[in-house]
Amino acid sequence: MAPCCSAWIDLAAELHVPVVRFFAARNPPEMDLEASIQVVGEMLALLSEARQAQVKIGVETHDEFARARTVARALAFAPSDITGAGGVRCFHGPPARRTLG
Repeated sequence: MAPCCSAWIDLAAELHVPVVRFFAARNPPEMDLEASIQVVGEMLALLSEARQAQVKIGVETHDEFARARTVARALAFAPSDITGAGGVRCFHGPPARRTLG
Protein backbone atom coordinates (compact mmCIF):
# COMPACT_ATOMS: atom_id res chain seq x y z
CA MET A 1 0.00 0.00 0.00
CA ALA A 2 1.21 3.53 -0.68
CA PRO A 3 2.87 5.08 2.40
CA CYS A 4 0.39 7.98 2.57
CA CYS A 5 -2.56 5.59 2.43
CA SER A 6 -1.02 3.33 5.02
CA ALA A 7 -0.58 6.27 7.40
CA TRP A 8 -4.28 7.24 7.07
CA ILE A 9 -5.41 3.64 7.62
CA ASP A 10 -3.14 3.31 10.66
CA LEU A 11 -4.45 6.58 12.09
CA ALA A 12 -8.06 5.49 11.55
CA ALA A 13 -7.35 2.21 13.36
CA GLU A 14 -5.61 4.00 16.23
CA LEU A 15 -8.55 6.39 16.66
CA HIS A 16 -11.10 3.55 16.26
CA VAL A 17 -12.57 5.16 13.14
CA PRO A 18 -14.51 2.33 11.49
CA VAL A 19 -14.75 3.69 7.92
CA VAL A 20 -12.42 5.73 5.74
CA ARG A 21 -14.07 7.42 2.77
CA PHE A 22 -12.41 6.97 -0.62
CA PHE A 23 -13.19 9.75 -3.10
CA ALA A 24 -13.63 8.11 -6.50
CA ALA A 25 -13.54 10.39 -9.52
CA ARG A 26 -11.97 10.83 -12.89
CA ASN A 27 -8.58 12.35 -12.39
CA PRO A 28 -7.55 13.87 -14.71
CA PRO A 29 -11.05 14.83 -15.90
CA GLU A 30 -10.25 13.95 -19.52
CA MET A 31 -9.74 10.29 -18.57
CA ASP A 32 -12.50 8.11 -20.01
CA LEU A 33 -14.86 6.26 -17.69
CA GLU A 34 -13.43 2.79 -18.41
CA ALA A 35 -9.90 3.89 -17.51
CA SER A 36 -11.23 5.67 -14.43
CA ILE A 37 -13.04 2.53 -13.22
CA GLN A 38 -9.83 0.54 -13.63
CA VAL A 39 -7.67 3.12 -11.80
CA VAL A 40 -10.16 3.41 -8.93
CA GLY A 41 -10.42 -0.37 -8.76
CA GLU A 42 -6.66 -0.80 -8.66
CA MET A 43 -6.41 1.74 -5.84
CA LEU A 44 -9.13 -0.15 -3.93
CA ALA A 45 -7.10 -3.32 -4.38
CA LEU A 46 -4.10 -1.54 -2.82
CA LEU A 47 -6.32 -0.34 0.04
CA SER A 48 -7.46 -3.87 0.75
CA GLU A 49 -4.73 -4.07 3.38
CA ALA A 50 -7.05 -1.94 5.51
CA ARG A 51 -8.82 -5.17 6.45
CA GLN A 52 -5.85 -6.10 8.63
CA ALA A 53 -6.40 -2.88 10.58
CA GLN A 54 -10.16 -3.58 10.75
CA VAL A 55 -10.91 -0.35 8.92
CA LYS A 56 -13.57 -0.37 6.20
CA ILE A 57 -13.24 1.49 2.93
CA GLY A 58 -16.27 3.43 1.71
CA VAL A 59 -16.34 4.59 -1.90
CA GLU A 60 -18.02 7.99 -2.07
CA THR A 61 -20.67 7.82 -4.77
CA HIS A 62 -21.02 10.92 -6.90
CA ASP A 63 -20.54 12.20 -10.43
CA GLU A 64 -19.69 9.30 -12.74
CA PHE A 65 -19.46 6.97 -9.72
CA ALA A 66 -23.03 7.75 -8.61
CA ARG A 67 -24.38 4.58 -10.23
CA ALA A 68 -24.19 1.34 -8.26
CA ARG A 69 -23.13 -0.53 -11.39
CA THR A 70 -20.08 1.71 -11.86
CA VAL A 71 -19.02 1.38 -8.21
CA ALA A 72 -19.52 -2.40 -8.37
CA ARG A 73 -17.25 -2.60 -11.41
CA ALA A 74 -14.51 -0.75 -9.54
CA LEU A 75 -15.02 -2.91 -6.43
CA ALA A 76 -14.52 -6.00 -8.59
CA PHE A 77 -10.79 -5.15 -8.73
CA ALA A 78 -10.49 -5.45 -4.94
CA PRO A 79 -9.98 -8.83 -3.27
CA SER A 80 -13.27 -10.51 -2.44
CA ASP A 81 -12.41 -10.58 1.26
CA ILE A 82 -11.85 -6.83 1.61
CA THR A 83 -13.63 -5.85 4.80
CA GLY A 84 -16.70 -3.75 4.27
CA ALA A 85 -15.89 -2.24 0.90
CA GLY A 86 -18.96 -0.51 -0.37
CA GLY A 87 -20.54 2.74 -1.37
CA VAL A 88 -21.03 5.82 0.77
CA ARG A 89 -23.82 8.05 -0.54
CA CYS A 90 -22.71 11.62 -1.11
CA PHE A 91 -25.39 13.93 0.32
CA HIS A 92 -23.70 17.14 -0.81
CA GLY A 93 -25.30 18.10 -4.07
CA PRO A 94 -28.50 17.47 -5.93
CA PRO A 95 -30.17 14.15 -5.09
CA ALA A 96 -31.27 12.51 -8.27
CA ARG A 97 -29.43 9.36 -9.22
CA ARG A 98 -29.63 5.89 -7.77
CA THR A 99 -26.56 5.03 -5.73
CA LEU A 100 -24.98 2.18 -3.88
CA GLY A 101 -24.98 2.54 -0.12
